[in-house]
Amino acid sequence: MKNKLWVVLTVAIIWIFIIACESSSSTSYNGKSGSANETNSSCESSGKQGMCSGRLNNLSGTFYKEISNTSIRATDKQANVTVNITVGNGDVSVYLLDSRENKTAVEVKAGKTGELKGVAVVTSKKFKIFFETGSEKIDQVDYSIKYSVE
Repeated sequence: MKNKLWVVLTVAIIWIFIIACESSSSTSYNGKSGSANETNSSCESSGKQGMCSGRLNNLSGTFYKEISNTSIRATDKQANVTVNITVGNGDVSVYLLDSRENKTAVEVKAGKTGELKGVAVVTSKKFKIFFETGSEKIDQVDYSIKYSVE
């Protein structure tokens, strides 16, 4: 009986560990991967419009912020997006991909603020904003996002 209990507990612990690892901030896109710790993140929406803000700490590689909104319908195809970012150290490229995978991007230098306006493709009632660094880890990226979905 004790052996069965240990087996069940071990399996449960392994299962919890697997689930926790799957929900981490590391992401992968087109063979590129990256990570960031997101803090102070908040989003508000009214219909198909919304605002999000937050901070990415220890950003490395390519990381994406996924935005979802319960008012987005399966037939909605694109989001008009404005992203404002401030970078603590290093350079960060922020970009959006449209339905043809055309990239709209802005590069922001250390200690500077940048703005990106463009269109992001909506799939599965969500869209993504990509943050990309070179070979260095970026300590802090503050962002604010405004969007409207069509």
